[in-house]
Amino acid sequence: RYEVDKIYGTADAPAYPEGGLYIYPSPFYSQLKIRATVDRDAYTDVYVSDMSGKRIVAWNDCNAGGNVDITWNAGNTVPAGVYIVSIAVDGNVYSMKAIKK
Repeated sequence: RYEVDKIYGTADAPAYPEGGLYIYPSPFYSQLKIRATVDRDAYTDVYVSDMSGKRIVAWNDCNAGGNVDITWNAGNTVPAGVYIVSIAVDGNVYSMKAIKK
């Protein structure tokens, strides 16, 4: 099951649900760690969008089952604001909000 309905993790101890999507830290300054757990072989895309829906960065076909671990080095390439981190698993999309300071 790939349902994600909350932001998981704290500033001190990250946590994520099995079969879900996890981001750390949020808010972030220059780097955001993204982890997704996919419990079966699946075509998996991970991407970050701005609030207008424009994709900022994408990692395509990055999983054949197991963990996807990505570090997004946003640095000064994007302004402070709210971004949406999404994972698409076999066409099903699950998203979380990330705040860049």
